Amino acid sequence: MVSPELPDEVPVVQMVLRSLILGGLIISILVVLLSVSMPILYAGGCFLLGDNINMFLSNLCHKKPTKSIFLLGYPFGVCARCFAIYFSYGAATLFFGFYRNLPNLLISLTMVIIMFFQVVLQSIIPAIDHNSVRFVAGVSFGIGFSASVFKAEEYIRNNNKLKEVRL
Repeated sequence: MVSPELPDEVPVVQMVLRSLILGGLIISILVVLLSVSMPILYAGGCFLLGDNINMFLSNLCHKKPTKSIFLLGYPFGVCARCFAIYFSYGAATLFFGFYRNLPNLLISLTMVIIMFFQVVLQSIIPAIDHNSVRFVAGVSFGIGFSASVFKAEEYIRNNNKLKEVRL
């Protein structure tokens, strides 16, 4: 039995990219919420739950206290750079998803590369290793990565050759 072709079929690669975008958005929101809730739980005396969140987030980040943002006297669940990456990726994904006002690919990739330059420079010149610099580099990476993923999805959507591959 042959199934009829549906007119609104989506190319496989585009569907995979959309799933990655949605999955990345969900993960970034979850990490941001858990990271901010950890110091609030500690300050409220809920150490067992805070420790469980801390253990979960330790798989995502080195969490050095000297490189973290503090809230109520306790560090976030991830370092300043990781928090900025997750927060800005989530915010940019929501923005680009609704408005589709994307920067060009060169600007997006430059924003991604800025963080790698900052990481290399901080190992050469330790004086520039401040949380504010780490945070700005993380924001740049999160926005640039989100825009790059949306640009890839846009390219695939507009490329007629890939429309032949369907589910």
